[in-house]
Amino acid sequence: MKHLAYIIILIALIGCKSENKKPDSGQTETAEKEINSPIVGKWKVINSTVLPFEHISYCDKLELNSVFEFKADQTLNVYESNDGKICTKDQTFKVRGKTLEILEWDMLFDYEIESLNSDTLKFKIDRTPDYFWTESNLNDEEIKNELEEIKQNGITITLIKIKNGG
Repeated sequence: MKHLAYIIILIALIGCKSENKKPDSGQTETAEKEINSPIVGKWKVINSTVLPFEHISYCDKLELNSVFEFKADQTLNVYESNDGKICTKDQTFKVRGKTLEILEWDMLFDYEIESLNSDTLKFKIDRTPDYFWTESNLNDEEIKNELEEIKQNGITITLIKIKNGG
């Protein structure tokens, strides 16, 4: 019976200790999710080696003036234009060295950051846009050459930071 009493007291103490830690860990978790990086902000696409280009998974054909918005809470929104509709769903990002990691649900994909400063962002995508994969495109010699170029060099996209929200 004594042992049972000790076990109950021990469980009660452990339960109290874990409850005390919850608010602190929540505050730390929130603070860790907020980032201060030159990538945070809205960026407008000013150049791409292939147009239209694709951003996984719902942004099928993005053109010049598309906007990437990297938020301090590490969420990412992509818009078809500065005042256009959003084409991403539940994406987050993380910068690790020269790699921009994009996470959407259970899919992780990387962009290679070629340059990043307070005004300009240039990154490379190694993925070929889905619209290339049609039978008529695969029979077109010019398209075949473009596919080979993408396979070898990827797609480089240049963006400029939008000042004062665009």
